[in-house]
Order: sequence, then C-alpha cells, then structure tokens
Amino acid sequence: MNNVTAEGAYDAYSPFESAGMVGGFHLGYDFFPILGLKASVDFQRFRYPETRQGMNSLLFNGVGLSVDAMLNLSNILTYYNLDRRIDFLVFAGVGTLYRSPSNDQTLAVMESDMLIPLRLGAQIDYRVNRSLDINLNAMLNVLDDNFNAYIIGFKYDLAPKLSLGISYRDWE
Repeated sequence: MNNVTAEGAYDAYSPFESAGMVGGFHLGYDFFPILGLKASVDFQRFRYPETRQGMNSLLFNGVGLSVDAMLNLSNILTYYNLDRRIDFLVFAGVGTLYRSPSNDQTLAVMESDMLIPLRLGAQIDYRVNRSLDINLNAMLNVLDDNFNAYIIGFKYDLAPKLSLGISYRDWE
C-alpha cells in the first residue's frame, strides 16, 4: 500500500482515501552480516483527493527502479545468528520513478514524468526457516514538489509506503 501526502490534500486528507497499491520485485545481496544492497522494481497506483476541482480522486500509475543500502541493526546490536527469528533493518537509497498521465488534466502542468525519489525506511524480517522470511517494510519516499502538480508551501512531496512480502535465500 502506498500513500501520497502532498499540498492541497490536507483539508480532506484520509489515509484510506489517499491509499494506492504497490507491488514489486526485489533482489538483494549481503556483503557482510550487517551490510547489504537491494535493487527493486515497483509498480504503483497512486490516488489522493484533488481539492482544486471538487473532491474527485486523482489517479495515476508509476513504475520505479531503486537501489537501497540495507543495515542489519540486529547483527550490529547483538551478534550474527542465522537462526534468529526476527531481524530489524534500516535502509536508505535513491531511485527513479516514472509517473504516467492521470485521469485528470491537472497533472498536465507537471514539468516531467520522471522523478528522483530519496528513500528512507525500516524493515522487520520474520524467519520462517533458513530459506524463507516474511518481511514488513515501512518506507518514506521524498519527492520533488511537483509530484502531484501542486507547487506551493512545503518544498517536497512525501509518499509513504507500507508493504508485506516474502524473501527467499539460496544458501548453496
């Protein structure tokens, strides 16, 4: 689930009315027990209330590519343990986001359909077995102010994202 928090939507902001969907594929590599790298491709559907022309939902799609540095806090604060059930990770990265045209002409004033988001987040991994983890991921994407065609007030638009996934590890 993704969410858009941007100028102009605050009067009627609702996490449910501003929620979209996201799905993606991620490929990671651990260089050390505490440091890894993750490459991602995400397919997203954004939605938020458009307050300039009534209360219609503004809808548009996005495809994103990103790279994140992953830091395993569990291995830093305790010790490396392959049998640990729960791991806590933090990450930071950068990506590209292609935004498609929307169902509303207000997005026609956008200067570019390509954006460079900065990403910050945290992840909890629950180990089912040595090869399979369940992941809960909370992320904040910081985007250019023109993400939603509003260029007022706060210099950036924020797009939080919450996702649930699985990870498979090949230990051989």
